[in-house]
This record gives sequence, structure tokens and C-alpha cells, in this order.
Amino acid sequence: MIEAVLLDLDGTILKHRVEDFLKRYFTLIEKRFNHLFPDSKLVQLILASTEKMLKNDGQKTNKEVFWDGFLKQVPWSLEELEPQFERFYLEDFPSLNEGISVDPRTNQVLQELKQKGYKLALATNPLFPRIAIEERLRWAKVESGLFDFIASYETMHYCKPNPEFFRELADLIRVEPERCLMVGNEVELDLRAAKLIGMKTFLVKNGFEVLSEVEFVPDFQGELIKLSDILICERGVLR
Repeated sequence: MIEAVLLDLDGTILKHRVEDFLKRYFTLIEKRFNHLFPDSKLVQLILASTEKMLKNDGQKTNKEVFWDGFLKQVPWSLEELEPQFERFYLEDFPSLNEGISVDPRTNQVLQELKQKGYKLALATNPLFPRIAIEERLRWAKVESGLFDFIASYETMHYCKPNPEFFRELADLIRVEPERCLMVGNEVELDLRAAKLIGMKTFLVKNGFEVLSEVEFVPDFQGELIKLSDILICERGVLR
């Protein structure tokens, strides 16, 4: 039976296109750091370091991999740069919620699952610091305290769609993969690799789903707010 529900963030809880969000994110962060990177090199550095995180082999956290790559290309130390990035996420980043739609019932659905005894994990791709992920949960009007674990670049050693990301997340919440349900809107990024290690899968159909050219049949599909209806029986048991 299912003991834990793992939920993607972008396109699943937050209803938006990641590509649109990233365009606005890069524009904003360039503006913030123009005094350090007047040649618009910052975005290139972020993308290159993010690519290294996506290929992380598990020897270091994603944060360590990101900064290892980034700091080799700049004349500043982590102690000098990290506080400035933190201020960006505190002061500038919250403005990026414009144009992102949310379903106010999502928080209620998660509360119901929690009350039924499920463990909840936020299985967002851990490319951002925890401070940014919690801010984005506020955009969704979802309480971060509902989650037993939130994937972030500080804690994770892999990224989606690496199956090891899902295995690590299951280990961290101490639930066998076979007893986890992965919920997401993208077949390749969220679901296929999760299914490879034995997780059940739920494809969120909300107009932002990203399907695959290679056939994939999720165990379940539908609107996110139907999740508690699918986890049926007295304790919401899914067999």
C-alpha cells in the first residue's frame, strides 16, 4: 500500500510553464547583479553550473556542485557571494509570482492526505536553494510545514530525471519506493524514472502536462485535487 506521496512543484502545484518563469528569473537576477556582471555573463555561469548539477553523480550535494563550478569562473569567494544571492531571494525573487496561477484547494488536499497518515515530500528538481522553494510554496498558498521533506539543492545529491533522485528522496523519508506515489505533470522529468524504481505514478492533467513521444502509461491521471479521491478506502489506501 502507499505510505508516501511525492509531489512535483512546477506545472503541478504551481500552474505555469517553467520556461516562462525562467526567462523572468534570469532577467531579474541579471538586474540585481549587474554591478558584478555588467557583461551579462551571469546567466551563462548559472546555466553552466546548473548543467553540472543535472549531471551530479552523488559524490557531493547539488549546492556543492553548483558553487564548485561557479566559483572557478569568478574572482569572488562563496562567503562574498552567497549572502548577496540570499538577499536576492529575500528581496527580489518574491516578485516573480506574477502570472502564476494556483488552485487554492491544493493546500486542503495535502492537509487531508496528512491527516490520513501519508508522508508528503516535495519532489521539485533541487536546483534552487531552500529559501527560494519555500517562497514558491507561498505563491501556491501551500504550507511548507505539511511536507516531511522538501528537496532543495542544499540536501540532494541528484536531479530529475535521474532515478537516483527518486531513490534518495524515498530513503530520506524512510519509505520504500514501492510504497510511494510520484505526482507530476511531466512524463520524462517526473514519472518515468520514478516508475523504474518501483514507484506508482500519477500524471497531473491541468493544461500544463508535458507528455512523451515514447509511450508511457501512468498508474493514474487526473486533476491534482482528485488525488485524495484516488487514494481510497478507509485510510486512503492505494493498492
